[in-house]
Amino acid sequence: MSNIVDKTKEYCLKIIRESNCKYLAFHNEEHTLDVLRNVRIIGEYEKISERDMEILKIAALFHDTGFSLDYSCHEESSVILANNFLKQNNYKSDKLQTVISLILATKMPQNPMCEIEKILCDSDLFHLASDNFIVKNKLLRTEWENQINLKFEDLDWLNLNIEFLQNHKYKSNFGCIKLEKDKLKNIVLLEK
Repeated sequence: MSNIVDKTKEYCLKIIRESNCKYLAFHNEEHTLDVLRNVRIIGEYEKISERDMEILKIAALFHDTGFSLDYSCHEESSVILANNFLKQNNYKSDKLQTVISLILATKMPQNPMCEIEKILCDSDLFHLASDNFIVKNKLLRTEWENQINLKFEDLDWLNLNIEFLQNHKYKSNFGCIKLEKDKLKNIVLLEK
């Protein structure tokens, strides 16, 4: 990793560990590190440049740090944190603008416009196709109950998730080829 990626990782994990993010059941340090790992996996598959990989890693590390400031508008808060940190570290303006667009692309409903935005969005929702989807899904439900007092009856939660997974489409080539079929397995699992 480049020096700026190392510094970003240290900074972002410190934010997560020392803020209310450490109490989040889903959007926590583990999720951030998962997204970072997923960016590497998808980015390597897509054969993106070193420059774009650096930018993606930085955006992955920052993308949920805004939960430390504001739960409902966390992407905008993440942008503020990224902007301040990267400017202080003399990060090139064009790269900084790309980091910002990547973070904002993860806002739901996701609408990525370019290849690297597609990679970050798919990295963020990689868990929809994972073997531990049910566990991650329970963590998200717990987080919503605790953070925004959003409670669901079991059947309502199940139906909400089936609908979300059915309507969601991965955007990157990796997502379309590799993740879609595993996500379909999770839809079948929920329907059972």
